[in-house]
Amino acid sequence: MTMAMAMWVGSDGALLGAEAAGRFDGEIRAFERRDATNPPAPGVVLFTGSSSVVKWRSLADDFAGYPVLNRGFGGSTWRDLNHYFVRVVPRYQPRAVVVYEGDNDLAAGRSVAECLADFDKFHRLMREHLPGAPVAILAVKPSASRRHLMTAQTQLNRQIQERIRSDENWALLDIASLMVDSAGEPRAELFEPDRLHVNAAGYALWVPLVRPWVEKFGGP
Repeated sequence: MTMAMAMWVGSDGALLGAEAAGRFDGEIRAFERRDATNPPAPGVVLFTGSSSVVKWRSLADDFAGYPVLNRGFGGSTWRDLNHYFVRVVPRYQPRAVVVYEGDNDLAAGRSVAECLADFDKFHRLMREHLPGAPVAILAVKPSASRRHLMTAQTQLNRQIQERIRSDENWALLDIASLMVDSAGEPRAELFEPDRLHVNAAGYALWVPLVRPWVEKFGGP
């Protein structure tokens, strides 16, 4: 990591990208080691966020022909993504960004308002460091293991949608509505046995919704 990278700051004056103790330092350093030996070309479509991104192992095949890069770090929250923002997002000079966060935030006991404040910070960071870059937010998914959070998840998704409505380069992709049955319950066949993480069938359901956005912004 260069000194210039380490000294980027956010609008609230907080130092971003500086070496500091953090629960995902190991994962972020692993990205940096990988990049040192096999640096991605600038202009990727960057996917980042929590385990729903990490476990999307078919990502390259699902978006064949587009320069997708997976830099998810499992268990992360909006707050974590903001903390590591410089080391995970602008360093790749992405042409577009896809994010999945919010699921673990609510599960950790944060309110919808707290999650929105962290999302707002991410929005500011993007506008400061990558102005004009298209961003797709994947809606927080419903799951049986977090059934008690579905109302809060819906509220968070709607509030993020409202916040970005006037920005033509930002979109909320509503994967959540694809993952419930006619009674509004999470579809068990789309999840791994832990009833939380999406399986291959779940990701296959996401692809037709995400692909048009990647095709629109991920091309030459």
